[in-house]
Amino acid sequence: MFEDDKAPSAGLYGVFAEQPGGGSVAGVVLSRSPLPTARMQAIARDLAAPTTGFVVVNTSSDDELPIRFFSARQEMDACGYVTLAAATALRTAGHWTAPGTGTLTSAGGRYVLTLTTDAVRLDVPIRDHRVISEDDARAIGATLDLPLAGWPCEVISTGLRHLVVPIADDVALSAFVPDRTLAEHLGIVHGVDAIALISDHRNRDALRLRDLCAPIGDLEEAASGTTSAAVTDYTSRHRGTVQLIVRQGEDMGRPSVLRTSMRADRVVEVVGVARPILTGVLH
Repeated sequence: MFEDDKAPSAGLYGVFAEQPGGGSVAGVVLSRSPLPTARMQAIARDLAAPTTGFVVVNTSSDDELPIRFFSARQEMDACGYVTLAAATALRTAGHWTAPGTGTLTSAGGRYVLTLTTDAVRLDVPIRDHRVISEDDARAIGATLDLPLAGWPCEVISTGLRHLVVPIADDVALSAFVPDRTLAEHLGIVHGVDAIALISDHRNRDALRLRDLCAPIGDLEEAASGTTSAAVTDYTSRHRGTVQLIVRQGEDMGRPSVLRTSMRADRVVEVVGVARPILTGVLH
C-alpha cells in the first residue's frame, strides 16, 4: 500500500452503510513511523472525515498495533467505526489476513478485531456504567425538548463515555434538530463524549439511534460502533436483548445498520463492513 519508503498511505472508507452513500466516512492513515501530533491533527482536517485513525505498522508485531484518533477539532480516545475501517485497510495492505484476528490499541483500550472474507467484527468491552438521577434526567429531557421514555438515563463507558437517553416518541426523535451548543453543554455537565438518543422500544430486537458527538467531534454521526455497543449493553440490562439491530443515519441522509451481540463477559460484538471510497498516498 506504500508507494515509496516514506509516504504514509491514506484512505476514506464508508462504514456500516445500508446503501451506497450511507454509513459514516472514516479516514485511515498507515505510516511506517509515528507522525507528530500536530501533523496528524492537520491531516485529519485536510481529509475532512468526521474522524481519522492513524496506525503505525512498523512495529515488532503486526498482530497488535497502536492507533490514534483525531476529529477535525481534537484527538479522541476511541472510535469504533474508524477502528473497523483501519482493520480493513490493514487487511488490504497485507498486514492482516482474512480469516484472522488482530488488535488495535488506543488511549481508550485494546480492541480485538476478527476478520472474515466479507466483514469485520469489533469486540468492544464495556468498562462501567452509572445511572443518572431522575431530577437530572428530567433536566436532560427539558434541555433537548424531547419526551423521555420510562427507562433511566445512564452514562456507559466503552473507552468513550456515552450518555444514553431513551426517547418515548420515535416521531419526535426523527424531527429533532440537533444543536451543537446544547450537546456540548450536556457533555460538560455529565462528563461525556457523546449523547446517544434511542427510540423504537416497541421492537425488542431493534432500535433507532441518533448519536450527538459535539463534545469531541461532529455534531452527529451517521454510524457509531462504540455507541452501538453502549446501547446494546443498556438494552441487555433493561429488556434482556442480547442481539440488536441498530439503525442510524437516516435523518442525516446516510442510512446505516449495525448488528451487535452482547456476551456474558460484558463485551459487545459489533459486526459490519468498511468499503473503500478512495485510497492514495499523503504528500
